[in-house]
Amino acid sequence: MNPAVSAALAVSIVLGSAAVASADPITVISDGRIASVGPLLFDTSSTPTSKATAGDRLVATVTRPPTSPGTMTATLSSSFADPMHWSGTGMANMSWVAPADFGAGALFITDFLVTSPVSYAFNTSLAASSASGFNTSTAQASAHLMVFTGVLDEDREEIFAPVFGVFTREVVANDHDAANRTLTGVLLPGKYLLDVDARTTGVGIPPSRANQGAAAASFVFAFDFAPADSSPSPTPEPASLLLLATGIAGLFGVRSRRANSAA
Repeated sequence: MNPAVSAALAVSIVLGSAAVASADPITVISDGRIASVGPLLFDTSSTPTSKATAGDRLVATVTRPPTSPGTMTATLSSSFADPMHWSGTGMANMSWVAPADFGAGALFITDFLVTSPVSYAFNTSLAASSASGFNTSTAQASAHLMVFTGVLDEDREEIFAPVFGVFTREVVANDHDAANRTLTGVLLPGKYLLDVDARTTGVGIPPSRANQGAAAASFVFAFDFAPADSSPSPTPEPASLLLLATGIAGLFGVRSRRANSAA
């Protein structure tokens, strides 16, 4: 074989192996991120909704008509453009001075596949607050990570087993709650579901009774992954592989020169 061709082949094999070794072990299967506001029980108006794309900022806002003044706003800024580093900030706020039957929510929901073990660090801050003289406003914020076990229940539906969960309690009337957590661990290969959400609702019962109130919920999170060290011999870094490939190419060059000198 021509020495130059041999050297090129050796370099391509080494660098090709590097590309395989450095492939991202996290793949997003479906994107269910959304910011929405709209009616609950008694309202027949439309429900404004904003759906997500990677690296987006979503805003959904409604101002109630004069007969039922109030506002609902949901926002979501999030990204998993880098599959190894996810982030999200969501807020759901509402206020009213009238019968209430609406809500707002910011949701970061994704299905993702882990193809090789990864270490994770999940950091989150959640908050929920409610203010109402009639015990009719509620706010809730929560975070969940679920893992798909591959088991089907008696109705042939997928069962998700929890890996971890962070929650605020549901707050009503004049109340508030918050949670801050940092969690670390390892995700083995499999299918996972991440659900981080902030939701608020306002319900006046009966709907004819005038009332006023406000509710707010929010979350901020970062979800970082890194390949887990599952073997005693670490995978060579790209720079090391490039140096190795260059050395192999040089070796072929030396042998070629020696062959030409002998001829």
